[in-house]
Amino acid sequence: MSDTRLATITLLLDVKGVASTLGLGVRTVWRLSSTGVLPAPIAIGRSKRWERRAIESWIAAKVGEVTTKPVRRKR
Repeated sequence: MSDTRLATITLLLDVKGVASTLGLGVRTVWRLSSTGVLPAPIAIGRSKRWERRAIESWIAAKVGEVTTKPVRRKR
């Protein structure tokens, strides 16, 4: 396998790769993608792939979000 092909492969993630990266199930990845929460995948033939960079950016944006709603504890 050429270096160019290997570099291209590592830039794209399949649904299992996205699920593993996010610590989610495959079904959850599809649901989040279909509702627009996750970046949309790229269609390559019948396959769907996500750009690793887009997923990493999405993670960084989510980490940067801060919830201001106080947590209520039951007594």
